[in-house]
Amino acid sequence: MSIRFSVVASSAEARDEDVLIDAHHISTDREWFEHPIRTHRLRVGGKVELLAHVALGFKLHRGARDELCVNVSHDDPGASHALDLVSVITAAPAATELPGAITLDEAGDAVECDVVTVPPGGSAPVTLLRANVLVIREVPVEVRHG
Repeated sequence: MSIRFSVVASSAEARDEDVLIDAHHISTDREWFEHPIRTHRLRVGGKVELLAHVALGFKLHRGARDELCVNVSHDDPGASHALDLVSVITAAPAATELPGAITLDEAGDAVECDVVTVPPGGSAPVTLLRANVLVIREVPVEVRHG
């Protein structure tokens, strides 16, 4: 199953710097491939429409900004899958991250800050303040975080 979704970004700073959204393959054992297959560019104040599915997820990067506000809309109201939005802190300073990189902390893990589930037809605002990456992935509707 594929899910259509859209992302709108806003920020008061670095308005001329595009927001990078990396598309990554996800294997059948739910592991993300290290390198992105494609990087989408989103102008601050603009909108991008993307397609996620069980084998394709996205990593949106805050970049060099101190804060980035995004609104993610699930554009398939009749879908059987929702979208998980996972805010992640990586060990690397945002300004030095390479596109597609999720740098691990000293223990070898990225740190999840928050998880928001967007139901079919819904939308959710997320502000990346402490986190510098927003992971977007498809999940069955019955999956709930708490």
